[in-house]
Amino acid sequence: MRIQNILHISYFSPTYPGNFIASLARLTEATQKEYAVYFLFPIQARGAEWLSMLPVAQDRIFFCDFSPKGLYNYCKTLAATLGAHKTVAHTHFIDFLHLYAIKRSFKNNVCHYHMAAPEANTWKRKIRRALCRMIYAKSVIIGVSEPVAKGVHAYLPNAPCECITNAIDFEQLDTYSMGAPHKVGDTSDAFNLLIFGSDFHRKGVDLAIQAVELLNTSHRKHCSLTILAHPIQVAQEHVKRYSTEGKSITVVDTVRNIKDFFDGADAFLSPSRSEAFAYAVAEAAYCQCQVIASDVPGQNTLMDIPMVLWVTPNDVQSLADAICATIDRKNNGELERINALQKEYVRAHYGIELWVKKNIDIYKKYFDAKKETPT
Repeated sequence: MRIQNILHISYFSPTYPGNFIASLARLTEATQKEYAVYFLFPIQARGAEWLSMLPVAQDRIFFCDFSPKGLYNYCKTLAATLGAHKTVAHTHFIDFLHLYAIKRSFKNNVCHYHMAAPEANTWKRKIRRALCRMIYAKSVIIGVSEPVAKGVHAYLPNAPCECITNAIDFEQLDTYSMGAPHKVGDTSDAFNLLIFGSDFHRKGVDLAIQAVELLNTSHRKHCSLTILAHPIQVAQEHVKRYSTEGKSITVVDTVRNIKDFFDGADAFLSPSRSEAFAYAVAEAAYCQCQVIASDVPGQNTLMDIPMVLWVTPNDVQSLADAICATIDRKNNGELERINALQKEYVRAHYGIELWVKKNIDIYKKYFDAKKETPT
């Protein structure tokens, strides 16, 4: 039986539209020519502004309790309405227990794996891996970067695994702007650094704070660091723990118009300890902001982006040296050439159109090829 419906099931409710929602919207536009497209989100997404970006009628967007039991009950109802064998459940940000609840109703699955596969180095994690191998069997898995896809394939060898690199919404980066860059620092001559810090430790914000204060105190530089984080109170508590002087550090709530912060920064820092795919590295490069990133799996798949400075993970001195290099680049008038190379490369390799095509290719490869067996 040919697939007729695509049901996107996403355990994700962002505060503002970003690359993920924009990518889903464009995928929906393209797939609606051949399939009916539906969405299932957690209850807390009800009323979100970004729902209007999804090009489907409101009666095709559903909400439910995303506990395993609540998800199972709702999927059972949807399967009866849409047809279990006519529908592909394309899941996002779903763990193995939620997938089990979904697969009891929808046997055709595409599972977008947005994070690296967990390690199986304790007996509890080994039991989890054994359960995952049973639950994910016959599901089609998509890794969002080559390291993620490779790791997931090793973790779940009995499930087909493909790689579709995450995409960047260039229209958003070109459009969402207040018209004036956001500047931080107490004087205009500061070298402005930007970092994302909602996941404070994983993003290496503590390393960035130490590197900035090392440069300001020992090397007599004048650097300021803006941390975008939500909630800001949590990040501010972390800053108190790692900062010795604090004057050069500012915490700002996450915003929709991220381009304004890239435009106002001299360099973007991503000294992460772990990444599946570093959206922000590609975004910053596209927005013509210098980038410093740690050489960790997932993030280092972006090494082909020209002129990004790569640093040793967990190394404050390596990060401080890279910041000095970006200061030198600015002072030496190299930015125009660097920025042009970065933007051109990111546009050519991380556009949503390519992401959409690869997703549709997977639907056709694994599901449209299935024909009803003659009796």
